[in-house]
Amino acid sequence: MQLYDRPRLVLRSAIFYISFFVLVFIGIGYFFFSDRGKFFDFLPYFCIPGAILNLVLLIFYFVKRNMSGYIFAFFFLFFIAGMIISSFKGPFPVASSADEHYTNKNYSQAAAEYEYLLDKYPTSKYADTALKKLPYSHYLASDYSKTIFYLEKAIEKGLINQNELEIKTIFADCYVQLARNPDKNGNIREAISNYLKSIEYLREIGNNFPDSNEAFIAKYKIPEYLLNTASLYRGFSLG
Repeated sequence: MQLYDRPRLVLRSAIFYISFFVLVFIGIGYFFFSDRGKFFDFLPYFCIPGAILNLVLLIFYFVKRNMSGYIFAFFFLFFIAGMIISSFKGPFPVASSADEHYTNKNYSQAAAEYEYLLDKYPTSKYADTALKKLPYSHYLASDYSKTIFYLEKAIEKGLINQNELEIKTIFADCYVQLARNPDKNGNIREAISNYLKSIEYLREIGNNFPDSNEAFIAKYKIPEYLLNTASLYRGFSLG
């Protein structure tokens, strides 16, 4: 009777594990079609324990000379393939490449890859880090409009503190750069607005960080920017 029950027990356990892994595949498939960011984030957490467990099971069932061992061998290869795919496809390799470009001071390429990550995998665990680094990448690449845009998005999500001295300094510099280099249409009204925004940030630096070097520099920049604003305004009025 025991000899009869053992094969049945082995078969039942095989059916249980096969059913379990089928449900795992269904779960992976759901994330693949509904949320690619979460899919690639969770893929290693599915695949690493799945590969280990299937390796144990395929050895066990091959020792038992049960055909289920071939099914677990397939599952094992599937999870190994998932681990390999997650290392070169999805948000992780994009984030790693962007970080490498940033470290190597290739800021334009870093910004492009951070933007790609946010666009392609907005729900990934790497998205917040990309959004936090993106404005600095654009700033160092001298793209001031995008610096402001992504700084405001990062502040809105609570990733960057808008009250920090560094952030106010970047805002002030971006607005004055845009004021000094208006678009091809020469929009004077927008240049005046940008000068005034830069002056406002410089005043905040002077009021909130009076002992900083930036506050000392701001005292000399504010009169200069006011004169530039007045000059533009006169030109705009005469025009």
